[in-house]
Amino acid sequence: MSTSETVTFNLGPCPCGDGQIAKRVTSQDNPWSGVDTSYSIDCPTCSREWRIVHQSLVLRSSEALFNSASAAESAARNALHNFLQFIVKNHFSDFSAPTKKAEHAELERLGLTYMSYRQYLEHRRKGGSICTASAPLRNLAWARAAARKLNVERQFEALTEANSQAEQAADHARTLIVRKRIT
Repeated sequence: MSTSETVTFNLGPCPCGDGQIAKRVTSQDNPWSGVDTSYSIDCPTCSREWRIVHQSLVLRSSEALFNSASAAESAARNALHNFLQFIVKNHFSDFSAPTKKAEHAELERLGLTYMSYRQYLEHRRKGGSICTASAPLRNLAWARAAARKLNVERQFEALTEANSQAEQAADHARTLIVRKRIT
């Protein structure tokens, strides 16, 4: 049986100055356990307004814009992904290769996969298809040409632009999050 010891260090005042930021270190008296370190805000007001992430205080209210921008980015990415899957399925609907090696070689030729041949075989073994193994965002020039063949280039351009704008908005909102380093 092992026992533990917890030591609490006050790192300084909380943002409002009425409480403390605490660091708790718990260690076991056995050689196989590590040390557990946690941080807390010992102030009722600041613990509602701030949270601790990776030794930094983060103002919760400053994350609202980022959270909504992140949700919008995810929605734009999903819309683009679903559209690109339609393009890929259409492109490969008449494709027939004699071997899985030839399928993978075609994906590589088109620049549509991150998978190695071994990963592709595992993907197919688990029920995946050549379409689900594709990553059309990897080759937007191919996707644009495939969309042009289907006469849906305008929709492709609108979705890629919406995705790009959503990414930029999320990146900007991330910079507006208020953080304070815990020393």
